[in-house]
Amino acid sequence: MGMSEIQLREIAKKHGQDHVFRFWDELDGESRAQLLADLSQVDFPLMDRLAGEWIKSTPAPSAFSRIDPVPVIPVVDPARPDAQAALAAGEAALR
Repeated sequence: MGMSEIQLREIAKKHGQDHVFRFWDELDGESRAQLLADLSQVDFPLMDRLAGEWIKSTPAPSAFSRIDPVPVIPVVDPARPDAQAALAAGEAALR
């Protein structure tokens, strides 16, 4: 049997995730049951640990004295070498 609403609310609150119950009163019975089933599968301590590791590994943002716009490379002329390179870089990033 899964955890009760009260248990899941306590766990979510303990891990700073109590906002997941924000619209609880607007859900019907089936949606509430599904939310509880989904939440009972969440490993909140693991999520805390992974988020903490990600935050620690993320470098501090750089400070800029000036921000310039990046150059726009129109892809309408595929014969342009810079357009071909931009298109290839975009496709590689999407892959």
